[in-house]
Amino acid sequence: MTERPPVNVVTVTAGLCFIALGVLLMLQRAGVVEFRQIIDLWPVALIALGGAIAWQARRGPAVSDSGGAIASLVWLALVGLLFSYTVDRRERIEQEVERGGVNAVSVIAGDRRVDEDGVFRRGYVTTVMGGARLDFSRATVAPGEIATLDVFNVLGGTEIFVPPHWNVVVDATTIAGGIQDERDQSRVAEGAEGASAGATVDFGDEAEPPQLIITGTVILGGVSIK
Repeated sequence: MTERPPVNVVTVTAGLCFIALGVLLMLQRAGVVEFRQIIDLWPVALIALGGAIAWQARRGPAVSDSGGAIASLVWLALVGLLFSYTVDRRERIEQEVERGGVNAVSVIAGDRRVDEDGVFRRGYVTTVMGGARLDFSRATVAPGEIATLDVFNVLGGTEIFVPPHWNVVVDATTIAGGIQDERDQSRVAEGAEGASAGATVDFGDEAEPPQLIITGTVILGGVSIK
């Protein structure tokens, strides 16, 4: 009779933690639980995995090869910290956004679309393993005025549509990601089209075109300006 190999407690615990996370995310998408509740529970997974590692080590070197499970523990901790920061960022921004502000959040395969057609001064976009589309084609920024957009993009994609006469300045940190201005540069230079109807934009003799400054962080993701 073939002897069954010893069970790796850490591997089993890591698998159960990921199953639990998947179930909770499905319940969140269904509206049964709040994302904040999931974030509040993620340290429990760290406690369970840490305890499993300690228990496995007591069983001797023959069954304590848990390198893969320890890597899972580190990965789970990083994901938990990322999601925790995302929720805290969303709640903080919701308190700051005022008239003329935008706050778009897309987490885990979401697709958040925002069409801004009023006066735009300041905005925030947060995408984590999701996508967002912000359309400022009909937004209004006075000539010479500066609007800002703070981006936090991790393993996600964001599309930003702006009028061709806006001057876009990128002042963001990118790590294994990028921010690309994909607009027709000839139109950008000429400022030949308006926000929606293709009207000529007249800045006067002294006024400068509106300016959009993009700040924030992009990690393993991409932001496209169109």
